[in-house]
Amino acid sequence: MISAQNNPVVRNGLLSLAALAVIGGGAIAYISSSFTIRTSGMLLLLIGVALGRIARSREPINQLAARAAASTRPGPIPWIVAIVLALATVISFYYLYEDALHGYQQVLPVYAFAAITLICGLVWAALLARLVQ
Repeated sequence: MISAQNNPVVRNGLLSLAALAVIGGGAIAYISSSFTIRTSGMLLLLIGVALGRIARSREPINQLAARAAASTRPGPIPWIVAIVLALATVISFYYLYEDALHGYQQVLPVYAFAAITLICGLVWAALLARLVQ
């Protein structure tokens, strides 16, 4: 097991790579006008932050991965509920779009879309919180 704290070559290499990723990702996200390229820059920025965290950690890298794998993961039922809610969000958006094409004659699609989107967001946030935990 190689710890980033015990091996200065590994630590300095990870910190250098993290600095390059953060600077490069920030520059790409700031300069670009394309959504896809900006998103790639932000992803590179997040990877750089994660590398910096690993480099500054006192635990060996293998133990970090083992701890992440051993954490409690959500079962299949929360995933099924989240996917069904995502599909319900798409369907309610379709009905909202159809109502918008006809001049917003009904109020129900607006409230249905808002409610389903709110519930879907909360369920997905809870799932992601359990994954990161």
